[in-house]
Amino acid sequence: MRLAFVILLASAVAATASGARAGELELVALGVHGREGELVLAVYAKENAARFPDPDSVISGIRVSLAHVEDSARGVRVRIAGLLPGEYAVSAFHDTDANRILTRNFLGIPTEAFAFSQDARGRFGPPSFDAASFQVRDESTTVQLRLSLP
Repeated sequence: MRLAFVILLASAVAATASGARAGELELVALGVHGREGELVLAVYAKENAARFPDPDSVISGIRVSLAHVEDSARGVRVRIAGLLPGEYAVSAFHDTDANRILTRNFLGIPTEAFAFSQDARGRFGPPSFDAASFQVRDESTTVQLRLSLP
């Protein structure tokens, strides 16, 4: 079965200019059910940890249409190349209605499946950056995201 692959070149020029070797981040989203809507992923850097997961602090945002993914149940893979070595965190959600926001019910509880890196969960809100963070070095780093409802 074919998996969805998306390759993004983000900040490779900055990595080359600073002399640091760029790393590659592979995100594997598990728990995506169905082919409607999009998978929305957001990458955050340590520099903006206090604003995690504010959409205005995203350093790389990715939307993957699920209409062309043959077997999303096996995982949707996204590769981001050119990340400088450092500490990052990721949030993701299955935007079933394709409105580009995490839909919530009248109590504010998400009605679309979501995940954070490191399987981080918050209490009565999103987790902290530190709970969701991981290191990207100058090689390939793979992070699994297990989408689910609260």
